[in-house]
Amino acid sequence: MLEPGADLSGADLSDARLSGADLSGADLSGARLSGTNLEGANLSGADLSGARFDAGGFFEWVNLRKA
Repeated sequence: MLEPGADLSGADLSDARLSGADLSGADLSGARLSGTNLEGANLSGADLSGARFDAGGFFEWVNLRKA
């Protein structure tokens, strides 16, 4: 489920449309975010260790505080 604190470790979110999503504190370790639209998403405090951000993603206005 896409909500604050969600466990999305290892998830394949390639090409997903997550603009404006609140994923604060989520576990995105090892997730694939290739081509993902995260415009305006809140990833504050999210664990992004080992996450893959390949070309084609849209990350404008993403909140990455303490991520």
